[in-house]
Amino acid sequence: MRGCALLSIGLAAAAALTAGVSASEEIPAEPDITVPALSLRLPKEELVSFAGMANDDTVTGQPGAILYPGPWPVALGTLIAQGMYDSHRQALEKKKKNSLSDIVLAPYQPSLNHFTSAELMRRALDGLATHGDKALIQATERAGPGWLIECSPAFFMTQDARAVILQNLIIIHSPEAASPASFRNVVEVVGRPRAAVGADSENTWMVQDGALLISASVDLLRESINLALGELRGDFAGHAAAFHTVHYPRGGAEKTERAQILRESRQQVVLKNLRGWIMAVPAPTDAAEPPDVTASR
Repeated sequence: MRGCALLSIGLAAAAALTAGVSASEEIPAEPDITVPALSLRLPKEELVSFAGMANDDTVTGQPGAILYPGPWPVALGTLIAQGMYDSHRQALEKKKKNSLSDIVLAPYQPSLNHFTSAELMRRALDGLATHGDKALIQATERAGPGWLIECSPAFFMTQDARAVILQNLIIIHSPEAASPASFRNVVEVVGRPRAAVGADSENTWMVQDGALLISASVDLLRESINLALGELRGDFAGHAAAFHTVHYPRGGAEKTERAQILRESRQQVVLKNLRGWIMAVPAPTDAAEPPDVTASR
């Protein structure tokens, strides 16, 4: 009898607790990141790395077919000379291609020349949700307790100035300093293309002396770190193993990537490409349904 009475009391208490939760409808959500604390290390470079992304068809660089008449020693000498010529020509083309690609950044250099890695990392860290303390540490400073995140972010602007892309090598060390890195990979985040607004469309990045360009870069960096932490804690463990051809916008151009789909929505697709990189790309802007993918057979 006494046991039955205790059981009745327990059930009554549980029912009261359930009723209280239902009445308030305030169930705390789980935090996004399950690490108690983290440190974000500054890269050695003082300024943020920014470059123009070259168009795929900017330089053809296709060597022509050449016949080598005459005796073998003469032909060999001609072949070596031709190889040296081709190497030199390709180096010049690459230099020219890089110079042309950086022209798109010319209007933004006054802002980029003052955009420091410290500002980028601090603002990204401020908006990063964690359980515990967050610290921004110098390149040579010893990390405190918790996870240590090291980044090497490189930003690119498309030639039509409609989108910014981040390629970020991220290394995450667990709290156990003696253990190897828990995560080491490149995370690429492709920004959603802005709508073209006429001949002066590139100047829209310069709202408030480049504040829009800088804030967009901060958002991309923060997203890349969140994706790396998501991979580390197993958020993408249940993704399909099949590879798909994914179509997505990069600026005003359409690109394709052969990859596994880790997560998809009407706004964004998260992928793991053939190189093993984690990528977050925009879904097509006119897509009424989830992004267009073609499964491998």
